[in-house]
Amino acid sequence: MSKKLIKSATILGLLCAAGVALAACGQQGGQSSSVPAASSSIVVEEVVWQGVEDLDLDMGDPAPDLLEGVSATQGNAVLTVKIDTERSDELNMDAAGAYSIYYVAYLGETAISEEDGGEYIRTVIVNRGTYIDNSDFSTSSKAGWTGNGNGNSEMSWDINPEISALVVNITKSGDEYWQNQVEFNGLSVKAGVTYEINIRAKSDSPRNIGASLEVPSLGYRCIDTVSVNSVGYTMTNEYADYKFYYTASEDYDGVKFGIILGRFNELDEGTNAVFIDSVKVSKAAKVANSTGVVFTGETSVEVNSLADYEALDPVTAVDRDGNPVELVREGAVQTVEFAEELGKATFGEMWKYVDGEGNLSYFRRQINYKAPAPERLGEYDTLDGNFEYGVKFWTPEENGIVKIEANKEEQTVEISSVKDAPSGEADWRGQLQQNNNGGKLTANHAYKMVVEAKIDNINVTTLRAEFCAGGGNAAAKKDMVFDAADTYQTFETDVFQPTKDVTGGDYRVGLLIGEYSEAYHLTVKSIHVVEVEADIPYIRETVYEVMNGDFEMGLKYWVKEENNTIAITDNEDGTVKIASVVDSHLEADWTAQLQQNNNGGILEAGHSYKATVTAKTNNVALTTLRLEFAAGANNPNAKVDLAFTAADTYQTFETAVFTPAEEVNGGNYRVGLLLGEFASGYELTVDEISIVELE
Repeated sequence: MSKKLIKSATILGLLCAAGVALAACGQQGGQSSSVPAASSSIVVEEVVWQGVEDLDLDMGDPAPDLLEGVSATQGNAVLTVKIDTERSDELNMDAAGAYSIYYVAYLGETAISEEDGGEYIRTVIVNRGTYIDNSDFSTSSKAGWTGNGNGNSEMSWDINPEISALVVNITKSGDEYWQNQVEFNGLSVKAGVTYEINIRAKSDSPRNIGASLEVPSLGYRCIDTVSVNSVGYTMTNEYADYKFYYTASEDYDGVKFGIILGRFNELDEGTNAVFIDSVKVSKAAKVANSTGVVFTGETSVEVNSLADYEALDPVTAVDRDGNPVELVREGAVQTVEFAEELGKATFGEMWKYVDGEGNLSYFRRQINYKAPAPERLGEYDTLDGNFEYGVKFWTPEENGIVKIEANKEEQTVEISSVKDAPSGEADWRGQLQQNNNGGKLTANHAYKMVVEAKIDNINVTTLRAEFCAGGGNAAAKKDMVFDAADTYQTFETDVFQPTKDVTGGDYRVGLLIGEYSEAYHLTVKSIHVVEVEADIPYIRETVYEVMNGDFEMGLKYWVKEENNTIAITDNEDGTVKIASVVDSHLEADWTAQLQQNNNGGILEAGHSYKATVTAKTNNVALTTLRLEFAAGANNPNAKVDLAFTAADTYQTFETAVFTPAEEVNGGNYRVGLLLGEFASGYELTVDEISIVELE
C-alpha cells in the first residue's frame, strides 16, 4: 500500500495569537519580545498489510480461513484486523467466480479509515477446477454427466436420488477396459498438481472399476504422461472407496473424468448393476513423486498365463538416501483366471509409498495378457500370415440369420443360411473372421487376401471377401460370384501395401454375409493373407522440415492404395519430390495427398488464416494439382488450383482466407496438396507448405 499522508489542520494563526498573548503578559520593564510564528503538518505512519495476496482456488476446495496469516501494522503498533462482512462477498466454494473480501484495520477500538490506509480489498478467485456437480447424487440432475457403451459394449445409466446413487446397468462388457463409461466433462487441471480420485461404489456381483482424467480434444490424452488409465479395482456388493492418482503434466482445460466399467478380464463377462454413491477429485498438498523416491520396475509387462503373472517380480523403491521403502500395491483387479478363450486382458497395478509427512510417491505398471496360440485344428485354422487365434465366428445376437460351425473332421468351416436375411441390411451382419491379434503387416510390403470356398447355391451373390487393414481401412474387397455349385473356387482381393506398420487388432480378413433371399450352404476351406512382390514404388515416410504454424509431426504422405499412381520422396535439400508413375485413375483429387496435419496447434476463433505452398513443376500443363486448407467440422475447404506459369521455377500459391467462428484444434485441420487426375511423366518439387495467421 502507498504511504498515506493526513492533511493536518493548519493552526498557525491560533498558535501565533496565543503566543502573542502570552508574551504580552510576561513583559517586564516595558521590553517587548516576540515568539516567531510556527508551521507544522502531522504525518500518519503507513499501514503495512501482510498475507493479503489474492487467492486462486478451485471449486470444492476447503473454504479458507480468510483471517489466517493476515496482519496489519502501523509503525510499532500491531493493529487488529477484521473482515467487513456487510461489504464483502460471501465466499461460496461451490460456485466459480471472483469474490471481494474487505479487510479493516483497527487501532484499539477505532477503525482506521480507507483514506488513512486502514482498508484493503482482497480478491479470491474460485475456478471450476475439478469440481463435479451433484457428486453425491442427492438430486436427479445429470448436468455435466454423460454415459455410453463404447464399441461393442452396452450399458444404461441413471441417477436415483432416493438412494443417492448413480446406477449403471451393464448388459455387455465389450472387449476393452475403457469401454462402458460414465463421465463428467469440462474440468481443468494445473501442471504439477497431483489429483486423487475417490469413487465410493459397489456392484451386485463382482466387477472391475477404473477411473481416468483425460483430454478428449487431444486424442484422450491422459493428464499424467507417465501413467496408464487402466488401473482397476474389483468391487463387491458392499460399498467401498476406490482411489486413483494422477499428476498433471501440463495445464489442461476440457478434461474428462471417466468412471470405467469395461472389460478388464474375464470377471467382467456377465451383466452387472453398479451403484456409485459418491465421487470426488481432490488436490494433494504436494506434487507426488517429489521427495526423491526412485522406483525399479517396468511400466508395461506381458504375460501368457496366470502363473506368469504370479511370478512377476514386485516393483521396488528406495528413498533419496538409497534406503529401501516398503510399497503398498493397489488397484490390481482380481484375476480369477486367464482363459485361452479370452485371448487378452489389460489392467494396471499401482505401487505407492506415503512418507511420515503424508507425501505420496506412486508407480504404475500395465499388465497385458496375451493367450498362447491354441492347438491348430485343421487347414481352415492353419492360415498363412502372422495370425494366432484362428477363425472367429461373429453374428450379431439380434441377427441370427446364419449358422457358422467348424467341421473338424473335414478341416473346413460350414456356413448355412437359417432364414432370409433382412432386406437392406449391411453386408457385415454375419461374418467369418480371421482376426490378427499378434502379427503385423510391414510398411511398404504388399499383401492380398485369398479365400477358397464352395457353395451349393450359385444364386447367392452378396457374399464378400474383405481385407480390412489399419486406421486407413484399405478395405480391399472381392465379391464372391460362384461359377458352379459344389466346386471349390479361389477368390483374391486387390493388393494392399500399407505405408506404415499395421499391428495388433488393426486388420482382419473375413467373409461378410449380407442380404440374400435364397437358402445356401457355404463351405470354406481356407482364408489367409499372402505377401506378394510389391509393385508399388517405395514411399519413404520421414519427417519433413518444420513448417510455419503450430505443427508437430511434419508432412505425411498419403496415397490411396488402389491408386498407386505417384511416388513421394524426400530430397536431401529440404524439399519433397512428387513424381507420377503411371496415368492416374479417373479419381477425385483426394486419391493422393501430401499433407501437413495439425497435431497440437490451434486455430483461434475470430482469427484469420490462409494456407500457402511454394513449389515448382516440370510440366506447366499440369493443372489438376490443388492446395486445400480444410479446417474443423464445418470444413470451409479454402482451395486454389496450382496453375504454373513457368517450368522449374518456384512459385507461391495461397488459399482464400479462413476465419473460424469457433476454436479448431487437435487433428481437426490440415493443409495439403491434392493430386488428382493427370497423365504420367511429371515431377513436382515442394519447398514449403504452411499456415499463415493474418492481421
